Amino acid sequence: MTKKLAWGCGFFLVLFLICAAFILWRLSIPPKQLASSTPASPHQRAEQQAAVKQLRDQMETIHNEARKNAHAPFELRITETQLNGLLARGVEKGSKYEIKNLAVQLQPDSLTLQGTVNYHGAPVSLTLMGDVSAHNSQIQFNAKSLWLGPFEAPSKWRDKTSAFVSKQINKAVSKDAGRLDTAEIKSGEIVITGVTR
Repeated sequence: MTKKLAWGCGFFLVLFLICAAFILWRLSIPPKQLASSTPASPHQRAEQQAAVKQLRDQMETIHNEARKNAHAPFELRITETQLNGLLARGVEKGSKYEIKNLAVQLQPDSLTLQGTVNYHGAPVSLTLMGDVSAHNSQIQFNAKSLWLGPFEAPSKWRDKTSAFVSKQINKAVSKDAGRLDTAEIKSGEIVITGVTR
């Protein structure tokens, strides 16, 4: 009997150590923290505002061509600075989720959105990683992972977030644009091509 008890205790001790090692491993590899989209200096603020204005001018030109029924090809380049400028100006406001310090990072075939959310009364880092593509003249954000602090969120949250981000991107980009053919993430920018209506 004592031998079985010793083996049982040993087994549970090993199982406990494996679980503890797994938790420590998960806590040690959370996504890298991005800088806030809010510029720190007046010079950075002016630079970011100029970048956002340039993006809006670019989009207005595309919309004007679409209104003229020009059927002209276009290429829209949205830089990381422009996206962060939009986020800093409050694009993240108005959703049912309160997200603060939202920032974006663009690397080849990868978009990372990161911010701070209030989760059960505590501020938690939220990191969403994925890519974009064009389907049926709409931009589709495909989330690959969603992290709450050091833990990966359930897949149904990732799916809901993909739909929300896709809707926000399309609201800003595809209005009156015409046919969207491609959407590709390059280093530091998203490139969208299409033809105006």
